[in-house]
Amino acid sequence: MVAALERQTAPLKNPHESSVIIVGAGPVGIYCAHQLAEKQPETPMTIFGGECWQPYNRVKLTDFLSGSTKESSLYKNLELPNTPYIVSHWNNPIVEIDTENRCVVDSYDEVHYYSELVLALGSKPRVPSIDGVDLQNVFTFRDMQEAQALIGRQVSSRRTVVIGGGLLGIEAAHAMQRFNTEVICIEHSSRLMFNQLDDHATAFVERYLASIDIEVHTSQRVKKIHGTTKVESIELADGEIIECDTVILSTGIQPNIELARNAGIHVGNGIKVDDHLLTNKPHVYAIGECAEHREKTYGIVAPGYEQASVLANRLDGIDARYVGSTSATNLKVLDYPVFSMGENGDYVSSSYEYIYRDIKNNVYRKLVIFNGRLIGAISTGPWKAKNRIQEAVAKQRHIWPWQRKHFVLHGELWKDKEEQSIAEWPANATVCNCMGITRGTLSNSIKAGNVTTESLCKATGASSVCGSCQPLIHELTQSDAPRPAVRMSFLISALAIASIIASFLLFVLPAMPYAGSVQSSWQLDDLWRISLNKQITGYVLLALSVLIALLSFRKRIKRFSFGSFASWRLAHIAIGTLIFAVIFLHTGFRLGSGLNLVLMLTFSGLLLVGAVASVILSKEHLIPTMLASKLRRTSVWTHILLFWPIPTLLGFHIFKSYYF
Repeated sequence: MVAALERQTAPLKNPHESSVIIVGAGPVGIYCAHQLAEKQPETPMTIFGGECWQPYNRVKLTDFLSGSTKESSLYKNLELPNTPYIVSHWNNPIVEIDTENRCVVDSYDEVHYYSELVLALGSKPRVPSIDGVDLQNVFTFRDMQEAQALIGRQVSSRRTVVIGGGLLGIEAAHAMQRFNTEVICIEHSSRLMFNQLDDHATAFVERYLASIDIEVHTSQRVKKIHGTTKVESIELADGEIIECDTVILSTGIQPNIELARNAGIHVGNGIKVDDHLLTNKPHVYAIGECAEHREKTYGIVAPGYEQASVLANRLDGIDARYVGSTSATNLKVLDYPVFSMGENGDYVSSSYEYIYRDIKNNVYRKLVIFNGRLIGAISTGPWKAKNRIQEAVAKQRHIWPWQRKHFVLHGELWKDKEEQSIAEWPANATVCNCMGITRGTLSNSIKAGNVTTESLCKATGASSVCGSCQPLIHELTQSDAPRPAVRMSFLISALAIASIIASFLLFVLPAMPYAGSVQSSWQLDDLWRISLNKQITGYVLLALSVLIALLSFRKRIKRFSFGSFASWRLAHIAIGTLIFAVIFLHTGFRLGSGLNLVLMLTFSGLLLVGAVASVILSKEHLIPTMLASKLRRTSVWTHILLFWPIPTLLGFHIFKSYYF
């Protein structure tokens, strides 16, 4: 166990020695300090924490309770920046704010002056008005002290009742099963996770909870907790008595607003802030769970990180604005994944919903699409594409009709060939939603030398909260390595560019004129004026066309292994370039008319598409893999479409030449 921390002392500050003061040493407060120190490394900062523990990750307390993570991991990535300009005070809460004199008073009655004040006060458990909540062995499980007490209680508890079927309640119920404790979950609403899931998703979750022996009661209210000094039972509103020895209250949270309210700062459900995260008092800001922005508070950590980033930019002189967050919920303790994000409540019209069910595998997925854009999603059970879905909801990506149909039939928006590696995500796509870290930030950190998963997470703070994005980060460290160019890429590129130029000249340059005199023994126009010469160049053109088509079989006939594929591919491209020269000899840049014109356009287009595909091939190590794959598939199908009419058109051309 980490021992309680002694208060760190610092010289008393006066108005001329004011600093940025951050009140709250939770993840959001610490992250704000990091962001500001990165932008203004010499700005004096003072941070106050009211608990006797060093800053820890509250999100991982259920993992700690369940035994799936060690205590040391709770403190990971929550160290303050290593700079002499930051002073910390742990186990020393702020008890008063004086906005007129721009100072705060700590629990030791010492005064600290601020240039800017950041309130990251967090929230506290909402304790329901139930008789008996003050009995021994009733816990709220919101901080480290409660977690430590519950760990000690786990061994001796035989039956635990969790009041509240929200996210934290379900996680706590599962964690309390560590030593085979019987667990019952009571929820007053008609379903579990009422604000995150719909009736269908909840049915799948309840089925899973029953399979791991967690008993669930919905639409039930706890009337009283019975006992003399310790918990002995609970009584439901319908009179049913359930014997138990431990009760965990998980009935929601409420922002810590008392300190702000006593200072005359406007409060509602939380501390009211504008788009600059500024309160009604100058130089006083609020971020995290205690902040109320546009009449909305957030009970998860990710929006707090977004607010901290915006505020750090504001304090650095940048006109940044906070416009709200799209919340995502991941049930992280259960072996059965549950995910919810965006707009998906009961108020959403069913006409906007697209649903996939696989009852056999206990899988349920729902997308909410409005005006063609993905605005919400729910899933229960494993889903490989969950992170990509999460990014699509956050950015409200457009979803095409055929993708919606594919989802309803198969449960996936993207076909297997369209599955996108994280390395192909847009640079502004969020990978770590808890910390708000984008793919571009991670890739830049990899380029800076953080090439392992561990070093990348440490450098960026990614995967430091819930850890669900760690597989993506590992994939990125593997896929972000530079790819080698294809063999003979320079020659391929040079021949392809020559073909593109030749194609351009074919359509831009005027036809070669016929000679003005017949006195010379040989004229250039003899090539396309004398029938024998046209037949020779025409059959050479035909032979080269057949040969270039036959070369493509080298890739498809595995038994044919003479020569390397790279050599045959280069020959294929070289012949394509040579064909343009033969076309000149055969036509003199005369495109013809009627079917001859159609033949010339189709044939030249086929060669041009091949040339463009060759350029892409030579540079595909510089192109995102997914984009290169799509371009290659597009060129193949364009090749097929353009090649299909050529045999018929060529047959008519030869027949016309001989018949007339």
